[in-house]
Amino acid sequence: PDTQTLLGELTHSAPKAFSGNQLAFEFTWTAPSYNDTVTFYAAGNSSDGQQSLTGDGIGQTTLNVQVTGGNGGPPTVSPTPPPATLKLSPVVSGLTQPVDIQNAGDERLFVVEKAGHIRIIQNGALLGTDFANLTDRVTAGGGNAETGLLGLAFHPDYQNNGYFYVNYTTSKPAGTPLRTRISRFSVSSANPNLADLSSELVLMEYNQPFSNHNGGQLQFGPDGYLYISSGDGGDAGDPQGNGQKLTVLLGKILRIDVDNNGGGAPDC
Repeated sequence: PDTQTLLGELTHSAPKAFSGNQLAFEFTWTAPSYNDTVTFYAAGNSSDGQQSLTGDGIGQTTLNVQVTGGNGGPPTVSPTPPPATLKLSPVVSGLTQPVDIQNAGDERLFVVEKAGHIRIIQNGALLGTDFANLTDRVTAGGGNAETGLLGLAFHPDYQNNGYFYVNYTTSKPAGTPLRTRISRFSVSSANPNLADLSSELVLMEYNQPFSNHNGGQLQFGPDGYLYISSGDGGDAGDPQGNGQKLTVLLGKILRIDVDNNGGGAPDC
């Protein structure tokens, strides 16, 4: 039901004496044009005129009013239908577990596949050659594992410096702990549709205790910093409490200055 609120307190401008232990206030309220139940809440206090609460009375009450004889129930509002020209159309097929899609400031779309591939969609077609194949570095896992190549971001000045950044999990070489790696790569100087895989610069790493809740999103902010979603480290309910610990990088949104060569810890 509708709630009608008085704009200010219901008061009187001068002391008003009780008459027969009662005091009356009157106000009007316009009921809706439909049947409904309206609840009034009233609260107030009375004073004996002394500067002490002793002798004052405080009370409250509730009154339900049934509105009948209206036009039935509350009016319903039908949602505005979408434009007739709006429809969902497939763009390409043939992708395997795509987890992210980005652009580099031109007409191309870059699609991240969990296993470690970065594919290009250009002129409405999926190119046959990968922009980058990082499967030899990525630990993707199987089943319900949430590990893999999880994020991609292009430097704001990509058109000039050719830098792009990836977020992936790895446990390579064999025997090393599972960890998240944030790396910078450069585009090939000879082909804008190929990455230079030898250009990898590892910016930071942090261990992942489980194979889920690994975060993965990368995004440049308007401030030029790279923002990283680290995930809380996995398992059900964040059992290690990483989201509440300022001493660990898990369960945070990290911020790093990729243009500062001075190093230092990331902001959290």
